[in-house]
Amino acid sequence: MKRNKKTISILLLIFILMMTKVGFTRDLAFENYKQAVMAFESQDWPQAKKHLDQVILNDLSYSDYLAKSIYLKSLLLAAEIERDIKLKNAFKAGEKELGFAQKELREEFNGQADNYQRQSKRKVDTLLGLANYLAVNLPPVEIDINLPHNRRGYDQQVLERIKSGVVVAEESLKELEERMLMQGIYDYLNLTLGTKTDIFNNNFVIRAEKGDSLFTLARKYEIPLQLLVKANNHLQNPNKIYPEQRIYIPQVENYYINYPSYFYYLSYVSYQANQKRREEISDLVEKAYQLTSKDGGPRLEEESKGLVALMRLDEYEKRIAEKRETIEEMESNYQFLLQEVEKLRVNLNQDETKDEQERGQKEYGSDPTQEPLDY
Repeated sequence: MKRNKKTISILLLIFILMMTKVGFTRDLAFENYKQAVMAFESQDWPQAKKHLDQVILNDLSYSDYLAKSIYLKSLLLAAEIERDIKLKNAFKAGEKELGFAQKELREEFNGQADNYQRQSKRKVDTLLGLANYLAVNLPPVEIDINLPHNRRGYDQQVLERIKSGVVVAEESLKELEERMLMQGIYDYLNLTLGTKTDIFNNNFVIRAEKGDSLFTLARKYEIPLQLLVKANNHLQNPNKIYPEQRIYIPQVENYYINYPSYFYYLSYVSYQANQKRREEISDLVEKAYQLTSKDGGPRLEEESKGLVALMRLDEYEKRIAEKRETIEEMESNYQFLLQEVEKLRVNLNQDETKDEQERGQKEYGSDPTQEPLDY
C-alpha cells in the first residue's frame, strides 16, 4: 500500500512538473510572440525573426502562438526570397550589359547574382517546412498586428542602374535590400490576411482617382487585398477601376490567415526560386485550390490550376528534353560511327592498294609497270 501511494505521489509530481513546464513554455511563447509583433510593427526584422524563432523552437504546448509565429516567419522568408530573386535578375541583366573588356566587373556581377540565387534556394526549404505545418493543421488563428503607416517603397532607379551594369555603392545596395524586404512583407500581409467579420457593417466610401487600382488602394489604406476585393464585389472587373467610381474601404480590427491566398502566393515565390521542389510546391497549390471551395475564400481556382499546370508542363518538357538529348546523342554517336566506318573503309582500300603495289614491286622489280623479261 505504501509503495502504491509512493508511486502515485511520484506520478502526480511528474504530472504537475509537466503541466508547469507546459504553462511556462506557453507564457514564454506569448512573451516572445508579443516581442516579435512589436518588432514587426517597428520594422526591426532581425529582432522579429529572433523572437519568432524562439516560439517556433520552444513552444512545446503547440499553442496558437506557434501558428502565428510560423505565419509571420514564413512571410518574412517569402519577402526575402522575392527580394533575392529580383536582385539576382538585376545583376544577371547588368552582367549582360558589360563588355568583354570588363571581365572583373562581369565576374563581380555574376558572383552577386549567384549569391542571391543560393540564398533564395536555401530559404525555400525552410519556407516549405513552415507552410506545410499550417497546411496540415489549418489553425483558425487571429493575427493581432497593426499594419504600419510609415512605409515607403524602394528606389526603382537603383535597381535599374544595376540592370544597366552600373556599380552601386554598398550603402545604396543595403538600403535597397531593406526597402525591398519591407515592401514585400507588407504586400504579403495584405495578400494573405482576411477577416471573418461582416465587412459591410463597417465601411467608408471613397471615389477612385486616375491611376488607382484595388492593389494600390489596399496598400494605401493598409488592408488585405482580398478583403477589399470582397467589399467591392459590385465591380465588373476588380483589376480595372475608373476615376470617380465608388470604392468601399472596409475597416476591421481582427485579421485571420487567409489560407488559400497564403498557400498560393508562398507556392508561387517558392517555385520562382527553386523549381526542383516542384512536387512539394504543387501540393501546397493544390491545397490552396481545395480551400477555395470554402465560404469566404478568394477565387484562385484558375490561378492555382495554372501554376500546377505550369509545374507539370515544366516537368514534362524536362523529360522530353532529356529524351531529346538522348536521341540527339544516339544520332550523334551513330553519325560518328558511320564516319569511323567510312574512315576504316578508306584505310582498308588504301592498305589493299598499298599491298598490291608492294607485291608488284617484289614480282617485277622496282618498277611494277615494267614487263617481265624473257630469257
